[in-house]
This record gives sequence, structure tokens and C-alpha cells, in this order.
Amino acid sequence: MNYKVPGRAYTDEEKEAVCAAILAAWKDAPHQRLGQLIDNALRYAHTDPRCTHSLFYTEDDKLVEQVAEFVVDHPTISSNVNEDGECTTCGFSHSGLCNPDA
Repeated sequence: MNYKVPGRAYTDEEKEAVCAAILAAWKDAPHQRLGQLIDNALRYAHTDPRCTHSLFYTEDDKLVEQVAEFVVDHPTISSNVNEDGECTTCGFSHSGLCNPDA
């Protein structure tokens, strides 16, 4: 019996859907590198300091969900980044500002 982990993409079609969803979110956040977007999304989703934001343990459906939520919750305006490249609203390391009025 083959056990399938819920939320994991197994077929080519499922994997293509995961990639397409991440690409769509990335297009909405073109100022971020792909790795930066994924890392920021995972850190944002895991606000409990005891919880690690490991990509290794994140199932595909949760990764898509967390990346999409991060992009929606962090619209960017490129003028409000501190000298360390961190957003002055959320403190995450992305090249724009989270719009507090959004």
C-alpha cells in the first residue's frame, strides 16, 4: 500500500500547479528573489519563536498558501526600506514596504 502524505504534490500535474501558484505570487512581488520570497513567507507564517521555519518540513500545499498569504499581506512600496534592506513596517528582509493602509 502506498501511503500519500496529505498536501504533497506527487504527480507532474500537481507539481506544475505548485510551481504555477508560486510563480503567480512571485510576479506580484517582483522585487524579491525567489529564495527571499519563500524564506520571508515561511518566517511570516511561523511567528512562534519556538517554531522553526524549515522549508524541509513544509508540505507543498502549505508552501503555496504561505507564499500567497505573504504577498497579499506585504504589498510593497520601494521607498521605505531601512539601510539594512529591511521593511520598516514588518522588519522582514524584502526590498519594499508593507503598506499599513492596505
